[in-house]
Amino acid sequence: MLRRAVAAKDEQLGVLSDRLDRISTREADLRALLLAAHERLTGEQGSAPGNGRAARAPGLPSGPPKAAAYRQLVARIREEVRDTVLPGSTVVVASKGDEELVTLGDGRRGWHFPQTATGVYAGHHPSDGAAAVEHLESLRAKGGQYLLFPATAFWWFEHYPEFKQYLDARYAVAAHDSCVIYKLFQPAGRSDEVRVATT
Repeated sequence: MLRRAVAAKDEQLGVLSDRLDRISTREADLRALLLAAHERLTGEQGSAPGNGRAARAPGLPSGPPKAAAYRQLVARIREEVRDTVLPGSTVVVASKGDEELVTLGDGRRGWHFPQTATGVYAGHHPSDGAAAVEHLESLRAKGGQYLLFPATAFWWFEHYPEFKQYLDARYAVAAHDSCVIYKLFQPAGRSDEVRVATT
């Protein structure tokens, strides 16, 4: 009974931690928007007289810097997936609910991790490493063939060290750059990497 209570509290903490992460991300995005707006206004004050158009401040980004960097990360992840994941495969993604991260293209399916029984993002992280292993293995049994952690989710490896040890002991790593991709069908230690031919 005590274990159930502790597990319930851990789950609540996971939900609250996830909400706090989202709020922090939104706050950073809003700060970036305000800074960009301020820089645009400052650039408009320096416009050339008489032409009626505002001069663009040199080097001014077209959107929030953090958002642009994230879009670039997603694009790099898709390239990595295209290069390492076989077409038609199912990739389990530590997505934090972001649909962009599970939209992989080229016939590759992305699944949220963790997810509910209906396949939508669960809204919280696993309570511990054992729960992460159990959930992953249930998704592997349903057809998950790869596991992907974007660079923004590398904190999982420190937060769930037993989960990381489990993955490293059992599954081969297909990619490790802007993301880590595990092959859930290939044992660890195998060096015959499959690189997907690009046309």
